[in-house]
Amino acid sequence: MGTNAAAPASARFPALGTTAVLLVAGPEPAALDTARRVLDGELAAIDLACSRFREDSELSRANAAAGGPR
Repeated sequence: MGTNAAAPASARFPALGTTAVLLVAGPEPAALDTARRVLDGELAAIDLACSRFREDSELSRANAAAGGPR
């Protein structure tokens, strides 16, 4: 017996200095759009916290504090 499973929908895009690949089960474009919005929010939060290139990131503020209180 064969299955009629559709290939997952996918998107490939630059993110955080690399290439991100997003896969969702099923071919529905709406599911991919929803997943991309969620992922974009998560990537923005990671960038805000961890970017060494943003002066306003948590990482940059911690480095600027050089071990002292922020």
